[in-house]
Amino acid sequence: MKKVFSLSFIFVCALMVLCGCSTQYNTDVLTVYVDRANLEDVPAEEISSQSIDIKQMKNEKKMNIGIVLTVINASQGRARMENDAQFLKQAKEYAESYLAQVKAYRVTVFPAGVTQDKLMSGKDFDGVKYPFLLDMTISLNSEIEQRYDYDEAMYKSSIVWKLIDNRTKSNGLGENDAPYIKETLTSQNVTSRKVAIGGVSGRRMAGSERSNAINAYFVTLQNALIEFEAQLANRIPFGGKISNMRNRDGKIIFTLKAGREQGVVPKMQMLIVNEDGDQIAIATTTGGGKATESNLIVWRWLSESLKKDISAVAGNKSKALDYLDQEGNALYAICLGMPTPPKDKRTKIEDFKR
Repeated sequence: MKKVFSLSFIFVCALMVLCGCSTQYNTDVLTVYVDRANLEDVPAEEISSQSIDIKQMKNEKKMNIGIVLTVINASQGRARMENDAQFLKQAKEYAESYLAQVKAYRVTVFPAGVTQDKLMSGKDFDGVKYPFLLDMTISLNSEIEQRYDYDEAMYKSSIVWKLIDNRTKSNGLGENDAPYIKETLTSQNVTSRKVAIGGVSGRRMAGSERSNAINAYFVTLQNALIEFEAQLANRIPFGGKISNMRNRDGKIIFTLKAGREQGVVPKMQMLIVNEDGDQIAIATTTGGGKATESNLIVWRWLSESLKKDISAVAGNKSKALDYLDQEGNALYAICLGMPTPPKDKRTKIEDFKR
């Protein structure tokens, strides 16, 4: 059977934060980072379940996501990079490298020539079935603000991506008659740096000046991609099967058969459910010694009856394993989103106030 999970509308509104920390641009698209503090006061009935594939979690396989990636240089005038083709190639390779490291899914960036028309056709790509497809465009933009005794170069990376639901009857992944665009989202980041008056021009963008500009672009591109990854986790949750549970000083700790190699990170908030999709508890990941395993500490129960059943057996290893092996008792953990990233991951987020 299939279950889907998403935060309710009220819950999402309560959690939304501006992407890029203090971005000043007008946009209705916001990124949700989910930490324990966000969930403590949210009523249980507003944590709703819609769209998670329990069958896939049983198979312990990562979801295939296919991406058509386009990178464009939207800069004009003095700040536009020379050798545009080389610059865009570098930027695309940078983005592809980041996407390849997104562990939660099996991400494939399609080669040049795959168009949105092919994405919407519902056909397989080289025999691989993709439940979700992304049409992603990265726009790199820069401009010069003239100051009294220096110029200020501003660099902006924007990612506009369309989430395409490809779970169709024809490919056997779902009940849709054809692929459709579920949502169009945006993430972006801006940084700025001082340059000598007249120092950035089409004729002089070379050497260290060019390197500094590329580095500034890549700082914003990295931050925009981090925002994108959080947006993706909000819409395509992931997780795994609970393999064990124990009682430590009155706290229930689950062992999840998924770790950093499956995209599970410390301080992630996980929803514990059974095979019927009944919501049992919310737990926080603490990491684990293995790359494919995590510990989850329950801090909030959503079902008193299931709390009683689980607490009764969690103190005994053999009873706990027997409980999980019984038909209908299997448990799963589903991420509620990405936690706020550590400061050393999001570098130099200094969105320029316009």
